[in-house]
Amino acid sequence: AHPHPLTSTITMRTAKTDQPSPRRRESASQRLAAAPSAVIRPNDASAQVTVLGDCAEATRELVEQAARMSGQEVVLAPTLDDTSWLELAGDLPSAILVDLSTRTARHLTGAVRSRLALAAVPIIGLGGDLTDLVFEEALSAGMDDCCPREVGSLGRMLRAVSATREPVSRRPHAVVIADPDRHMRMLIGRVFHNAGYEVIFAVDGSDALQRAEDERVQTVICAASLEAERGAGAPLSVRARRSGNQAVWVINTPPAEIPATLARVDADDRKLAVHDAYSAPDNLLFVTNELLGRPGQEARQSERVLFGTIVRFRAAGQREERIGYSYNISAGGLYVRTLIPPESKSSTWLELAPPRCDRLVHLEAEVVWCRRPGPTGQATVPSGFGVRITAATPADLRRYQDGYEAYLADRVALRRSARPPSDE
Repeated sequence: AHPHPLTSTITMRTAKTDQPSPRRRESASQRLAAAPSAVIRPNDASAQVTVLGDCAEATRELVEQAARMSGQEVVLAPTLDDTSWLELAGDLPSAILVDLSTRTARHLTGAVRSRLALAAVPIIGLGGDLTDLVFEEALSAGMDDCCPREVGSLGRMLRAVSATREPVSRRPHAVVIADPDRHMRMLIGRVFHNAGYEVIFAVDGSDALQRAEDERVQTVICAASLEAERGAGAPLSVRARRSGNQAVWVINTPPAEIPATLARVDADDRKLAVHDAYSAPDNLLFVTNELLGRPGQEARQSERVLFGTIVRFRAAGQREERIGYSYNISAGGLYVRTLIPPESKSSTWLELAPPRCDRLVHLEAEVVWCRRPGPTGQATVPSGFGVRITAATPADLRRYQDGYEAYLADRVALRRSARPPSDE
């Protein structure tokens, strides 16, 4: 049997949709009222932003104002079926907006993420009170960012994504996504596809072992349920190593099962990690990158660890505040995920709650690098920016570093607890 690359799961079609006849420019709200059950196509805009699902009149008006700031047209798609014409025409939106207050937000996001043709389109969740929990749920569902219900914030975000239409550069490597759940395969596959990998799917343990034999395979992302299939004997990763496989293995595991999975796998395998399956799927890029040992990691003064919390940031000395979500932290800096990163080498002020700390700290930092929105074959992180802390009050700096050190110690203790007891 041949591998099932993600790029073969959807047949690209060139059928043309009927073009709307010229008409007077109307607001999205007026057009929705005129045809509430049908997709509302744009008039004559070169870029569009799609509002997916039902949303309130106030939300639609806010989106229209923000879209005008970025020179885009609004497309209203009350149901997912209403986006099918976009794929047929090849005229993809620059972003898809989902109202986080609706019951269908997570379902609609998952349905979009099952379509390869929409893999490069960012999904933005619109919310009122953005909290850590709101961000975590949105990112784990497959959204790329969250934005407050403010015209200025949304307008800036839409401007940023409308300028990123470059094709994905491809890597020479492949990744195997082994999971019996099709939704999870597509959700994770989208992350690695956008990072330039060839993505190969596997649906059971034997299938995963066979796919992993491909010399192009650099990484295997395996569901915990497949890692320990009943009647299979040794864990899947152990069997792979016995057969000579040297790929990076990441066992995607529900949080409650992590201790048991750690106890089952080879704790001395330096190219294996057990990962929280309920976290944002692009966290897997970070885990893979750490296991592959990219250049520069040995030179770091402190270990980077995944950590998510809301980060408010703004250019030094300015009033305009933006909201991001931390991706990883170290003793001397952090990476913040956002679709609107500041310029590299600029100075920025940040406010966040460090790990194991119940109060906010204020940090001054230099942006050492940033990644703009859009797929790229060099991606090891989602879009955002990395900073080096340059100044803070002694008390805030100590809170930040103490929190980081306590958080790191907990993670190290968990890893050590998985090691079998010594025979001595």
